Amino acid sequence: MNIAIQNRSYNFLPVCSKDNSVQNKSQTIKNQNKIDNSRYDVSIYNNKGLNLPFGKGIAVYAGSFDPITKGHLDIIKTGASIFDKVIVLVAKNPNKAGFIPVEKRVELIEKTVKQLDNVQADSYNGLLVDYAKSQDANFLIRGLRTVSDFDAEMQISEINKKLNPRIKTVFLNSSSQFSAISSSAVREILTTGGNPSRFVPPPVARYLEKYPKGK
Repeated sequence: MNIAIQNRSYNFLPVCSKDNSVQNKSQTIKNQNKIDNSRYDVSIYNNKGLNLPFGKGIAVYAGSFDPITKGHLDIIKTGASIFDKVIVLVAKNPNKAGFIPVEKRVELIEKTVKQLDNVQADSYNGLLVDYAKSQDANFLIRGLRTVSDFDAEMQISEINKKLNPRIKTVFLNSSSQFSAISSSAVREILTTGGNPSRFVPPPVARYLEKYPKGK
């Protein structure tokens, strides 16, 4: 996976894909009308022998993970290769029950990442930056599935930085083979009687086998 980074402050890290279209996707990002091109001094690094300035420390990768998908796992593996420690955080929403109970989501993540020694799972109900501070984490990982996700994620990262100036956001995208996978798509496939096992890690696939099809 190739990562395009902002050399000066490393606050926001636009990402290019793993395939041969890295330069094209980087150019696509630059050409987005809503992005100020002058803010980016882009360099390309490959994660084989990464030597990135932000490559040490603790990062939090937060999301609903309802359920965790192969796309999520791809991002987690990349984060684990960059940072000393990655915490996969299931964000609790008190106004939303969710598809899978939060505790079960954490358990499924733990089973999925058990081979990654520097990755752990947790859940939290509160501000993400507060949780990151409690864990001495200075980095937040955000996943991008498409270039169109970038603008909204930039706004979120700006808010997080205002809440905690020490927090830096790292944007990672999954490999192209996983870019169309989302938790909502998995849920829709399952509830309409399909089999989403090809899109989720084995522990999740086994759990979803118990779910009544078409319910």
